[in-house]
Amino acid sequence: VIGFKHPNHDKEQSIMFLSTSTQKQAFKFDLTLKSSKATSSAFIIIFSIVLLVINWRTLRAITKIPYEDATKEIPSNLLFNKYNFYGDDILPDLRHPPKYSRELAKVAIRPSTWTCGDKYDNSIDPLTNQKPIFVFVHIYKTAGSTLRSFFFNVAAICKKSWMLLISCTEVNLRSIQTDKGNWKNCKVKGELIRDGTSVSHKTTVSNSIVRERIDILLGHLRIGTADDAFPTLTNSTVPIQQQLYPHPLRYILVLRNPMDRFVSGIIFQLCSKTDKGLADNVTQEDAVHLVKKKVRNGRKSNQYQDRILKYLLTPAQVNAINKYANKINKSNSAVGKENNTTQQRLPNAAIKDEMEMVEYKARLAIHNLFHYNAIVGMTEQMPQSMNMIRHALGDKFQDDGRRAAFDEFFEFYSPSETPSSPEHNLNLRDDRDEYGEDDVDPEDESLSTDEPKGFVRNSSAERGVSTSLVMGELRKDEDFMRLFTEYVKFEQMIIDFGWDMHLKQFEEYEKAVKPRKLSSPVRKRKGF
Repeated sequence: VIGFKHPNHDKEQSIMFLSTSTQKQAFKFDLTLKSSKATSSAFIIIFSIVLLVINWRTLRAITKIPYEDATKEIPSNLLFNKYNFYGDDILPDLRHPPKYSRELAKVAIRPSTWTCGDKYDNSIDPLTNQKPIFVFVHIYKTAGSTLRSFFFNVAAICKKSWMLLISCTEVNLRSIQTDKGNWKNCKVKGELIRDGTSVSHKTTVSNSIVRERIDILLGHLRIGTADDAFPTLTNSTVPIQQQLYPHPLRYILVLRNPMDRFVSGIIFQLCSKTDKGLADNVTQEDAVHLVKKKVRNGRKSNQYQDRILKYLLTPAQVNAINKYANKINKSNSAVGKENNTTQQRLPNAAIKDEMEMVEYKARLAIHNLFHYNAIVGMTEQMPQSMNMIRHALGDKFQDDGRRAAFDEFFEFYSPSETPSSPEHNLNLRDDRDEYGEDDVDPEDESLSTDEPKGFVRNSSAERGVSTSLVMGELRKDEDFMRLFTEYVKFEQMIIDFGWDMHLKQFEEYEKAVKPRKLSSPVRKRKGF
């Protein structure tokens, strides 16, 4: 029995960690002691060391488990357990999901210290000892175009710098780990400096530029991309994953029901082909057929919907996972050759590892949402999400005129109608089609920097095709819906955690703005 005090809890923990095999060894040793009275103390010490070595990894893992989860069963078939992913500075222990608290929610949506309208503003966030920097991670088909427009107008009115990135999810890891060069495989599509001047899209981005020149960074980039812009974090002896909140960069992202997001992406692809003259006008039947085809082909190949991971895993994590995956592939190949059963063994091994790998990545994405304490909006609750973001931007203005201009422009982003609840109820008007349908593709370089004001509405619905109509048709096929549910189950894990964060953050927002009347009430989530 080993007694210890967990660093995050006051209660002592005592855990019996002797395995069955170790107990058998102890029993045999006891018989030896009875048969021989001349056993030396040195032999006892050696035996104790052997026990310690045998159980060292078990003890090392157990001491990381929070008190309330210490007695829960630890899954033994997960990839991160099987291949010893835990214990790495980049790939942390993920066997127990984090628990998001209202205290963290309050920190996440705290008002910024900057002053809207002051282009010489050098205010410091007292919690981070850094200037406020907001980073909007534009996840494909989650109302990103609306938020891009919103932040452009915030920067223009408040005289803050704004930089739009594209094709940045595959940024070169080494290039973001130093101040000496620019980020590679990452393009700057537009930049607005504090005096309102628009800069050529040929500008570059680097750690020093983000740290010294940018107030709002946004686009298709991974969470954690700019971690190395802050040497106080990366040069610390404590791994980034274990450092205290809040993070210097204030991440904002919007999530969406995974089925809706997948269907919306399919509709967008079909409409894009029509616009380019590569296909006839899109019909609802076309969208339904293509959705079923992609889902069935994906499950036939043992694939899961995981596109969201392009944004919710850090560049360092992706690099580390790829290294582990290469080791696993080499190990599987070696096993197959050794047993002369390569063709028989490898497919089964690949199927198991693929599912476990996607689950590990999904848990890692959840860990990142928690660690970076991101402000989480939901397309199903866009008015509430926009109000939270507005609150986080702060309430300091250089003058009353600036405040009035900001309030007037924000009315375009706070529609009075209450959006539908997240559950799929065909009797409710599905306002989710209003947001996210016009998102540009991550690789689309034809994006205009002439930002519109207000919500970007659903253009596909104007053609008679919308996410809600397609989903309604898909639900008629129960067998397919079971397959579809399996296909998106790991992304659904992430969205479920995101809903918990969103609801807690909105509750803290409500407390902060009372007794001011809210634009619309938030609905509690009743389930998928």
